[in-house]
Amino acid sequence: MFRVALFMVATLASLSLFFRQDLSGFLTGSGLVLAVLGFAIRNVVADTFSGLALGLEAPFRIGDWVSIDGLAQGRVQDIGWRTTRLVTRDSTYVILPNSQISRQRITNFSAPRPEYRDHVDLTLPVTFPVAEACRLIGTALEGAQTIVPGRTPEVQVASFSPQGITFRVKYWVPRHDLEIACRSEVYSRIDARLREQGVTLMAGPAAISALAS
Repeated sequence: MFRVALFMVATLASLSLFFRQDLSGFLTGSGLVLAVLGFAIRNVVADTFSGLALGLEAPFRIGDWVSIDGLAQGRVQDIGWRTTRLVTRDSTYVILPNSQISRQRITNFSAPRPEYRDHVDLTLPVTFPVAEACRLIGTALEGAQTIVPGRTPEVQVASFSPQGITFRVKYWVPRHDLEIACRSEVYSRIDARLREQGVTLMAGPAAISALAS
């Protein structure tokens, strides 16, 4: 940019000497040209400066799994001056302008560590004892292959109503790309154990209210 500025000053001075006119006239004309040019490339400039800000703040790095509200979710493939490239879990290549990313909330699933905690909600009949349900769900997840080993899942009562008791099962996901696999295994193991005991899952109070409305 400094070289371009020097080149423009030298060009204006040369034109002024060649045409033997005052430099102010050339400055006025060049100001209009620069205004039009700046309006035309405003998006490029915004993307470039946003890319510089992302590089300095480093909210994510190459290889991180991120979610950008309203735009996309995936693994960071490349961070450029103007754009950032993501690859989704479905192997879709997404190219996002940096100026749009800088205006959105960014969730980094890989920082400060790749593992994080997720949860699922299950509603059981109100006649089923809470302590027995917690024990049953806990034993169902013993030996799970996809969740983080050594971190015991937690079972909590999320809500209690005549329609049923909703339990929140919290477990640790090793990496964001395994989130769906972890959720599937958690549901499968709990469903199998409940069926062995003859317990049927119920629709939660929120779902019942939605159906009633």
